[in-house]
Amino acid sequence: MSQKTVYPADKNRRQPAAQSTDGAEGESGLHERVRALEAELEWLEREHQRHLQIERHLESLVTEMHHQREELLARNQELTRSRETHAHITRAYQVQASCNHALLQAGSETALLTEVCRLMVEQGRFRLAWVGLVEDDEACSIQPAAFFGKEALFLTNYPMSYADNSYGQGPSGRAVRERRPVVCQDIASSPIFSRLRAEALAEGLLSCISLPLIVDERCLGVLGIYADERRVFDAEEVELLVELAQQLAFGLEALRARTERSEALEQIRRLAYFDPLTELPNRRMFLERLEQAIAQSERESQQLALLFLDLDRFKDVNDTLGHEGGDALLAAVGRRLRGCVRQADTVARLG
Repeated sequence: MSQKTVYPADKNRRQPAAQSTDGAEGESGLHERVRALEAELEWLEREHQRHLQIERHLESLVTEMHHQREELLARNQELTRSRETHAHITRAYQVQASCNHALLQAGSETALLTEVCRLMVEQGRFRLAWVGLVEDDEACSIQPAAFFGKEALFLTNYPMSYADNSYGQGPSGRAVRERRPVVCQDIASSPIFSRLRAEALAEGLLSCISLPLIVDERCLGVLGIYADERRVFDAEEVELLVELAQQLAFGLEALRARTERSEALEQIRRLAYFDPLTELPNRRMFLERLEQAIAQSERESQQLALLFLDLDRFKDVNDTLGHEGGDALLAAVGRRLRGCVRQADTVARLG
């Protein structure tokens, strides 16, 4: 087999070509590696951007969930407040109805005011209720007339007034003086409640309302209600309590008018049947009782005794001591005669 002869010159001419080929292949590989790295960097950048988008999305979801949680909490608090408000309003209506019933059944002013205070505490679930009546005196005093709740003792230890002085700057004094309800939603911080703040807080009283009792532009007194919670007197409940105070004021005025009418009728009856000076039965009552006694004695076949007394020289007493002295003598004789007879017997003045 023949071998191809390679001359040194040809060999020398081929070697640079081989070297040139190896260099081209290395440069091409380097370019490929660079392109691969660039592609890998582009992929890493895309992955980084994708991860950033995922993180932003997660942050958005977390933020949204946080907002939703806050909204749910706020809604829950609103529902809780709504339920509490509804419960307060329901109790206020119940108290109002019970107080109306008490107005119809009350036999005296003290009984009415005490019953209203009791209903406010037991049915309204307030801590303390009290009623103060205004006095037309120099000090413009507010006198506690009724209260319910053991914490009311601190009210009786300090003078209260509706005058525009240091004793009249509390909620009760302002309510009477300004003819409007005064609300302290937080006794601890309210500037109105300053004089008795420490005593009220020591008793666990945290908020209060004072309602004037007004009839025909006249203020008869004030209804004070205290709670062991802050900010319980919202607008709707205040409106209901104002109505209750108005009804209480009208009821109090009606009860006073009824009492005055009863007293007037009793006075008329006493004037018709009793002597105003000696308070002994007069001639009219004496004759009626005499007829009854005669009829009873005839019916039971019993004896009847009648004694007529006259005061000698009574005119001399009037002339010497005056009519006041004579009246005092007649009253003293009447008292002594009543002490000398039985309870069923009658001593009368026929003058």
